[in-house]
Amino acid sequence: MLKFLPGTEVHARGLRWEVVFSEQLGPQTLFRLRGLEGGAAGQEVDLLYPFEAIQLVVHDLQPEKAGPLKNWMVFHQAFLLEQALGPNALLSIQPGRLRLEPYQLVPVVTVHRFLDTVRD
Repeated sequence: MLKFLPGTEVHARGLRWEVVFSEQLGPQTLFRLRGLEGGAAGQEVDLLYPFEAIQLVVHDLQPEKAGPLKNWMVFHQAFLLEQALGPNALLSIQPGRLRLEPYQLVPVVTVHRFLDTVRD
């Protein structure tokens, strides 16, 4: 069984991809991948593991060297949002292919209120 979290970078079909989601189908795993390079950039494809090879992309970390400013900005903004809104805030549904309707928030708010009463 192979399992990667959404956002994980992998190699498949000779290109680099980002995992959108994975679903266990018996002994196989269905992966939805979004292309990160080449002609597949931005396109999504479904692969069935182990019938198609998928390998984790391992990045060489260099703590003594500064990373790209763009990456730092994203993490910093996420940190500031968490500090301002708290760790339990419902912040975003992106990147998703769905449209959030007001009636869908009713169960979310109900569960959130229930969890707050249980914690107290």
